[in-house]
Amino acid sequence: MRKFLPLLLILTACTVPPDPPPVPPSPEIQVLPQPAPTEARRPVDATHLTAAAVFGDLESVDLCQFLKPRDIADFGAAVPDDPAAFDVCAMTFIRDVDRVLVRVRVGPFQRDGRPALRSQALAGGVRKDVVGEDDEQCLAELVFPDGPVLQVAAGADRNSFGGSRGVTASKCPLVDTAIDAMARRFPLGLPSARTFGPGSWHRAHACDLLRPDLVARIPGLAGKQPEQSAAGHACVVRGDGVEARFRFAAGYPLLPTGNLAVTIAGRESVTDDLPRPSRDRTSWCQVSTAHIPHEIPDLPGTSEYAAVEVQVAADRRDTACAESRALAEGVWPGLPG
Repeated sequence: MRKFLPLLLILTACTVPPDPPPVPPSPEIQVLPQPAPTEARRPVDATHLTAAAVFGDLESVDLCQFLKPRDIADFGAAVPDDPAAFDVCAMTFIRDVDRVLVRVRVGPFQRDGRPALRSQALAGGVRKDVVGEDDEQCLAELVFPDGPVLQVAAGADRNSFGGSRGVTASKCPLVDTAIDAMARRFPLGLPSARTFGPGSWHRAHACDLLRPDLVARIPGLAGKQPEQSAAGHACVVRGDGVEARFRFAAGYPLLPTGNLAVTIAGRESVTDDLPRPSRDRTSWCQVSTAHIPHEIPDLPGTSEYAAVEVQVAADRRDTACAESRALAEGVWPGLPG
C-alpha cells in the first residue's frame, strides 16, 4: 500500500473540483401598481351637522352623491333628469299604478326658509320643514345649523301619460323617504365635488349681474332688493305680481327647436317663442345662452349656461318675452369670458 500512496497523493492534489452549479438570477423586484388614493373624506361631527361639513363647497357640490335612484325604488324606477342648476340633483320616474310622471328634486340651497306647515328635528341639529303640500307636489326644506336651507321636492306632471289621474296622492311620503336616505349619508363626509372645465361659471355670482338699474326697467321692480341663493348661482328680484330671475346653471339650455334662435349682445341665444303658464296662473318667459360643455353622468350633451326669466301676472302675459329679452341685453355683456 505504501508504494501507491504518492500516486494517490498526486492524484488528490491535482484533482480540480467541479464548478459550482450556476446561481439562478435573483428575481426582479416588481412594484405592483397601487390604486389611486381615494379622496379624503371631510371630518363631520355627527352631533352638529353643518352644511359646510356635510357638503363642503356649496358652489361645486354634487348632490347626486347624497340621493341615489335605488333610495326611492319602492316608488318607481328613477332615472337622472335635467338639474337645470349647478346645485340640484333631479330624477324622474313613471309611477306604475297610474303612469303619472313624478320628478324628485334635491336643491338648490337657499339663504332663508319659508314658513313651515310642520317641522321635525333630525339628527345633528338639522330640521326638516314641510313648507308646501298640495295635489301636485310636496316641498320640504332641510335647515342646517350654520344657515343654508336645502330644498327637497317631489311633484307630479298632470300632462304625463296618466293625465290628472292619481296626482292627488300625497308626494310627501316620497320626499320623506328621500330625506331619510340622504340623512344617513350626512355624517359620512362624502367626497362630493363636481369637476369643472377651464372658464367654468360655477364660481360666478348671479346678483353681480342682475343689477338694480336693469330690473328697474321692468314695471313693478324699481327699488326692489335682489335675493341671492346660498351657492350664489341664482338671483331673484320680486315685486307685486312680477319677478325677474337670473341664474348660472348646468344641464340643458333652451334649444332652437320650437323656440327662437336670436343673437343678443353678440351671444347666440334662444328664447321662448311664447310665454309659459305657471301653476299660480302667472306667465313667464326665458332666454338662455350656452357656455361650455359640462359632463353630468347619464345625461349626454349637457352644458353650462346662463338664463334670465321674467314672470308676470296674467294681464301682462304678452310682455313677458319682450321683457326677458330686454333683460338679457343688459345681463349678457357682463358674463364672464
